[in-house]
Amino acid sequence: MTKVRVLEVLRDAEGGMKRHVETLASGLDKELYHILLACPKDQFDENDITGFGIAASYQIDLGDKQSPMALIKALKDLRKIIIKEDIDFIHAHGMTCTIAANLATLGAGNAKILSTVHNFPGASVGVKKYVYSLLLGISLRSSNHVIFVSEALRRYAKAKWNIPEAKTSVIYNGMDINSIEV
Repeated sequence: MTKVRVLEVLRDAEGGMKRHVETLASGLDKELYHILLACPKDQFDENDITGFGIAASYQIDLGDKQSPMALIKALKDLRKIIIKEDIDFIHAHGMTCTIAANLATLGAGNAKILSTVHNFPGASVGVKKYVYSLLLGISLRSSNHVIFVSEALRRYAKAKWNIPEAKTSVIYNGMDINSIEV
C-alpha cells in the first residue's frame, strides 16, 4: 500500500500552532501517512521531529513579516519540496502558509490543500493589506478545505472572502488536560 505523502507547512510560530502540528503528526497512522515538515529553522528540535513520526523536515522561511524577495525564495523552496517529495496533501497552518501553499502548487502536481486558520489577520495598511487580503481570499477559496479554530473566525472569513460553507469546518483549539500536572 502506498502511503499518502503529507506536507505540514508552518510559519514561524510558538505555542498553539506549533503544538497543533506536534499533536497532529503524533496522531496520524504512520502505516498510512508519510509526514514531512516545512518550517523555519530551529522551529522544531530534530529529536522531537522523529518522536512525532515526521519522516523529514525542510527549512523554509515563511513568516508574516518577510520581505517580498524572501517570500519569493520561500515559494520557490516550497515548490521544489512539493515536486521532489511528490506530495499528495498539504496542510497549511496559518494565512501566510495558505497563500504560499496555493501559489507553490500551481503547475507542481495535484496536491490537495487543507488550510487551518488559527487567528484573525494582523493589522497592516495600504497596498500590502489589500494585496495580502486579495491573495488570501483567492487561496482560501482555492483550498480543498478550510478549518477554523472558532466559529467567530469562520463567520469573519466567510463574510470577508466569500468562502463556501461546505468547504469549512470548525475545530476548536483545546488542550489535553491529562498532560498538565498540578
